[in-house]
Amino acid sequence: MQEPTVQPDTPGAAQAVSGRHVVFLMTLGHLINDLYANALTPILPVLIDRFGLSMTQAGLLTTLRMLSGQVSQPFYGLLGDRLGRRWLLGLGPLLTVGLMGLAGWAPTYSVLILCVVLAGIGSASFHPQGAAVAGQASGRRHGLGMGIFLSGGIVGVAIAPWLVVPLVSRWGLRATLLAAVPGLLVGAFLWIREGRLPQVHAVGRRTWRMDLGDSAKPLALLLAIAACRTVMESSMITFLPVLMRQRGFSLMGAGAILSAFLLCIGVASVLGGYLGDRWDPRRVIGVTLVLGIPFLQGSLRAEGALMVAFWIVSGVLFLCSSSLNVALAQRLAPDHAGTASSLMSGLGLGLGGVGATLVGRLADAIGLVPAFQWLSWLPLVPAALTLLLPAMPRAFVQTAEAPPAAGKGTG
Repeated sequence: MQEPTVQPDTPGAAQAVSGRHVVFLMTLGHLINDLYANALTPILPVLIDRFGLSMTQAGLLTTLRMLSGQVSQPFYGLLGDRLGRRWLLGLGPLLTVGLMGLAGWAPTYSVLILCVVLAGIGSASFHPQGAAVAGQASGRRHGLGMGIFLSGGIVGVAIAPWLVVPLVSRWGLRATLLAAVPGLLVGAFLWIREGRLPQVHAVGRRTWRMDLGDSAKPLALLLAIAACRTVMESSMITFLPVLMRQRGFSLMGAGAILSAFLLCIGVASVLGGYLGDRWDPRRVIGVTLVLGIPFLQGSLRAEGALMVAFWIVSGVLFLCSSSLNVALAQRLAPDHAGTASSLMSGLGLGLGGVGATLVGRLADAIGLVPAFQWLSWLPLVPAALTLLLPAMPRAFVQTAEAPPAAGKGTG
């Protein structure tokens, strides 16, 4: 298959940019962005000791990061669709990396919160535009291109502990600035290259409101399912290093377990998408959520390697269907797939991120393990909501006539 090319709009730029090259740049940006957006989670035990944080305050850091980095994504998606803000592709990662690098130098908890919130805003500004540009540049291999783009974020989150934990373990919290150097270099590279990237087609305001309005009820159900799942995700990721430390693991050991957990989730999301293509995705979501409950409860009663294995299996089952939420939302609004996706991956994740604070508050009151024992029953709620979802098309079909992709058929 002939590789698509895209046309840059900046005067003096090359006449054609390889679609594969654009997808690579967006994937690299996604990797760097999500790596640094999640850089504080593996060193959360150090931050707790440094600032004397309660579990509630520790959970609040994750909640604020997710609210600032996820809930605002639909705004940036609409802004990018209407105004074509390609410069967000370079500015977003630079802001995220820079603020997370300074977080280790924060003199107070309040300043740390400010760094986390501003870094989240940088992350939010990148995601919708990055996904739109990567999708446009993928040509006929749109699914493959988006899969590669999404994998960049998963890999970034997974390798964050391996970059940050060794530096902080050796030189202390101020080593976060040293850890930011590679990200700043990549962010600067993306900033320089943004003029060669394709513009994203604008979408009319009236059409957007009419099309999404027709699917408001099922989209709301999908949003609620995504939010409940994210309560599980944010809580399991945030407090896994803390729980590992309580069980006697070193900071490096806890970071390695967190990386393994995240990599397994990344692989599981591909598996969940495959299962959703073969069977009714509504049933895949509901069944996997329920199956994860006994494994999480078992992990809280086990010790050592068995505890880690059960925790990972439960996370895989709870989170493997995340991609199906986005896929179903796109099928409901195929002509506005970017906005629909940002509602699931942005707003849904942000709302669910509040759960980390609530779980932290509960852990302060009754202990971390009892808090997760109660939390383990939450997946029953989104599993029940899947029974209310209507039947949907088996595949993504765009119904409206879309503008032709830039440079389609050239190269």
